[in-house]
Amino acid sequence: MLPELVFFCIFGKPGENSYEKLLYDENVYLAEDRTLCMGIHKNGYDLAYLPDAGAWVDPMKTLYGMLGQRKRWINGSYFAFEKVK
Repeated sequence: MLPELVFFCIFGKPGENSYEKLLYDENVYLAEDRTLCMGIHKNGYDLAYLPDAGAWVDPMKTLYGMLGQRKRWINGSYFAFEKVK
């Protein structure tokens, strides 16, 4: 199962009603902010850094939680790059 999953993730969207499609659907929206920024940039607009912008987050309290967050970010980034080609 894993080699097929890797193949579909690299070479194209998986078939309907499959485990690979479920995995694709679960990961493709993990980094919607990154997808949005990449789409804006791809359409010829520039994004500016605002040093006084604020954001509030709940910090990870365990190594396991941090690793899970990083995994989601990596998966989301991969799928963002795939979506905004």
